[in-house]
Amino acid sequence: MRNRSSAISRGLYRGFLIIGFPVVALGVFYLVEPVGFRNVVFQPAREILFLVKELRLFSHWDKIGVIEIPPGNRVVISSTDGNDVRMVADFRVPQNPSRAPAILLLHGSSPWGRKNGLIQYLSYRLANDGWIVLAPDQRGFGDTDDPKEVDDPAAWDNKGDVGKCIDYLLSNPLVDRSRIYILGHSMGAGHALEAALGNDKVRGLILIGPPRYLEGNGQEKITPWMRTRFSAERGLGKPVATHLIATLAKEIDIAEMFEVARSRPGHKPILLIDGETEGMAARDFLAKVTDGRGSHLTHVTLPGTGHYVGVYNLFGSRRVYYRPDLFDSFMKVFNEFTGDIPSGRERNG
Repeated sequence: MRNRSSAISRGLYRGFLIIGFPVVALGVFYLVEPVGFRNVVFQPAREILFLVKELRLFSHWDKIGVIEIPPGNRVVISSTDGNDVRMVADFRVPQNPSRAPAILLLHGSSPWGRKNGLIQYLSYRLANDGWIVLAPDQRGFGDTDDPKEVDDPAAWDNKGDVGKCIDYLLSNPLVDRSRIYILGHSMGAGHALEAALGNDKVRGLILIGPPRYLEGNGQEKITPWMRTRFSAERGLGKPVATHLIATLAKEIDIAEMFEVARSRPGHKPILLIDGETEGMAARDFLAKVTDGRGSHLTHVTLPGTGHYVGVYNLFGSRRVYYRPDLFDSFMKVFNEFTGDIPSGRERNG
């Protein structure tokens, strides 16, 4: 009996070492280098999980399309706030270009910036369907510069950057100046509202899965993980200050911005999109902040889709995976909203 007990004890001890040591090591890694932990451990796992979740990979593998997105024309747009930040963007025009509607695509909080799969696929598809498309890396992401004073909220002038992108589109003689739209995804949806809600140069806004940072009684819940995520996705070495996250979250408080929108009768239309599989918390929040906001606002929940409307890629690759049955439902809503039905359907995807 004693020998059996000893064998069980030794087995439990070995099991603890096999399981416990890696867990402890990862915990120490996070405490010592939280940004490194996010980049090396968490982000790769997140990429795989989101690919599986967004495409329902194991149950709908036969419905998944794959496309290699060709690179757009690389352009550089300078900032106006004195921080010497240069924005890098992909610029696409249709084949046989003529006067056409234009759209600015603002990516979400992803380390891949404009190379996020949804933004790449939107950029390619819309240009293929007759749109002029500008897709920048937002400040601190991808190939765009970080500001010098990263803990200073004023250094993250996203509103000014969006304004410069709008001016860039307006300067192109091929752009129909009466048909300029902004599409923002996740964090980018907040920046689109912040920068263009009152901008007469923008005809309409398409917002996919806007952020919800402020909840309950409006008090910010800034966690160490939020600070770590902010820095990791922008290539910063350490978590930023708490006050930076709190300030930037207030600037893109969509509940407050929709209140402002309601007080401005006749302002530009807004298409707000969420996905059926995003979760009840996100959907309930968006339903609440849009309730009673007027006819200028169209709120659509797309069936079967998640946060990325059925499109995803891995690690910023140009190889993009997508679900045509899900994404095409988004395109139908998009075309109905803009009124700019493309001259030809997608031919290469």
